[in-house]
Amino acid sequence: WEQAEQLRRRWQALAGVDIVGGVDGILPKPFQMDITKVTLAVQGWSGHAAAAQLRRQGIAVEWADAQRLLLLLSLADVKQDWERLEQALSQLVQLPAPGDFSQKNITLPPVPPQRLTPREAALATYHSVLLSEAQGLIAGEAITPYPPGIPLVLPGEELTAEVLAWIEACKRQGQHMSGMADTTLE
Repeated sequence: WEQAEQLRRRWQALAGVDIVGGVDGILPKPFQMDITKVTLAVQGWSGHAAAAQLRRQGIAVEWADAQRLLLLLSLADVKQDWERLEQALSQLVQLPAPGDFSQKNITLPPVPPQRLTPREAALATYHSVLLSEAQGLIAGEAITPYPPGIPLVLPGEELTAEVLAWIEACKRQGQHMSGMADTTLE
């Protein structure tokens, strides 16, 4: 815990890094947060993009969303793991920020029209198409951004311009998508 607290303090001192919840606990002891779980935000980076960059450097990221990422510090980690993590985070803040990925101005698209039942769509013959050519077609698979893990599109629903714009925004910020054979959504 002492090492985790030291790391959190050093990371909080990095320009462009915000340790969510701060470093010092403000709640009484039984309710203090677990300091081995570090939620942070990196200025100019979506949590997804920051997580992808750290993963490229061999750092396991537990979770990410549009603004934050979660790192877990464990008893299994050795000093070299923590040093590598700290170095990767220091390098991350030195990189040019890829831009503001907040979805504050992007409203969730309307539920797309259902053209087939999910069963009919699942049993139908379907083929892969480029995302740029998918408008007006009927989805053969669910498209589920994670988090939150709630399908944006279900089999049988029409791929509308609004849904496709939302998917593109998720892709740009590096958000994990599941439910499709091609998780890159290319």
